[in-house]
Formats: sequence, C-alpha cells, structure tokens
Amino acid sequence: LSLTIIVNLVYNNNMKPQVQKITQLYFKSIELFNEMMAQPRDYGTGEEFYYSEVHVVEAIGDAGEINLTEIAIALDISKSAVSKVVKKLLARKCINKYKLPDNQKEVLFSLTEKGEAVYQAHERFGHRKFQNTVTAMESMSKEELNTLEHFMQVLINDVVAE
Repeated sequence: LSLTIIVNLVYNNNMKPQVQKITQLYFKSIELFNEMMAQPRDYGTGEEFYYSEVHVVEAIGDAGEINLTEIAIALDISKSAVSKVVKKLLARKCINKYKLPDNQKEVLFSLTEKGEAVYQAHERFGHRKFQNTVTAMESMSKEELNTLEHFMQVLINDVVAE
C-alpha cells in the first residue's frame, strides 16, 4: 500500500483527533526516513555511499573483523545482498578481505583506513541526526516507554500480518 492510501484510510476512519495526528506523524516520519535512506551521502572521503553500503561498513566496523554470514545476520539481510555490497566496498577500497593463517576456509572482512573514516563519519552523523529522538525517549517515564514500545510492536505486527 502506498503512503497516500494508508493515510486516506486513517483519515476516512472515525478516529480521535490525537490518534489521527499521531498516525499522520508516524507515516510522515517513515516517508522522510525512506527519503533520507535513498540519498547517497559523502562521509568525508569525497565519494558518496548508499545506505546499504554504509551499513555493511558499520557492521564490519562494529565487529572489527567479521565474515559474510555474520554480516548478513547482523543486518538481517540475505548473504547474496551482502556479497553484492561487499564487492562494491572492496572495489572502492573501503574493506579488506583475508583469511586467517590457521583457517583458510573462512573469509573475513575488516575496514581499511578509508572504511574506518566512513565508519566514524557515519557514527557522528547518526549521533547528530537522532540525538533529539534519543534525548526525548530518555526523558520518558518507564510507563511512557512501555506504551511507546507496545505501540511500535503493534505497528510491526500489523505490517507483517497478512
């Protein structure tokens, strides 16, 4: 369903005004987040990186060294999707590919200096971009956080329901 259809369903329903407003804000946040993710961004290397690329860099940076299967699990995406991104990152010299001397079967990845620069810049970007959100949630009471968590779980359940 498109965002417009969903919003029309919401507005043509007899919801309380505050429920309508919250629903509108929620769907607007999804729309804006999707737009942000679709735009490549320069993380200080003079090259632009897409969301999928920078999040593979992030998974590798978080782990220090990691194999393809572990990246797929960490990002909850297929190994073939990870493989495609890894090939791009190798070509762009953002990651290293190697085998350990005592295990020639397992292929591991780590960040190059360029990859580390992207990783650090992405960390700073995420901190700046979402600090207000984190601060707002940290100021909530346990009850408010429980309500928010419940609301988000209901939304997830609605999305995955058939």
